Amino acid sequence: MKSRSGGAFVALSDWILAHDGSVFGAGYDEKEKFYKVVHKKATTHEQRDEFRCSKYVQSDLCDVFPRIKEALEQGRKVLFSGTGCQVGALYSYLPKEYDNLYTIDIVCHGVPSPKMWKDFLKMREKELHGKAEVVQFRDKKILDGHRIMRQFR
Repeated sequence: MKSRSGGAFVALSDWILAHDGSVFGAGYDEKEKFYKVVHKKATTHEQRDEFRCSKYVQSDLCDVFPRIKEALEQGRKVLFSGTGCQVGALYSYLPKEYDNLYTIDIVCHGVPSPKMWKDFLKMREKELHGKAEVVQFRDKKILDGHRIMRQFR
């Protein structure tokens, strides 16, 4: 129930973490909360769980490519989850192929820019007179036959 696409990411990332590996995926920026999606590193299940839900917004890759390269050079298993173009960019960045690199291409349906997302979320908060406490792009809960997109408090 906590996964959005069948749970394959959780199974694969569990295996990586069980082998002292690192998982890189999309989460939310600590300072900007739901307004900014960034790629992060996880070495625990708790950290990885933030990557589980769909985020239909372009993510900031920050400094993850150098961090991935460093982990690979240290011999650690690495799992990177991102859109096809992000995975392609990672392979272009790396100087060689690594047997300890695993990637998951997320199907990209076209993502809005971070500015568009931020503007939309602020507009919804203004309309509903509150701050977003939870953001779920594909929530499995049903309310009166409609999927819940956001919960405001």
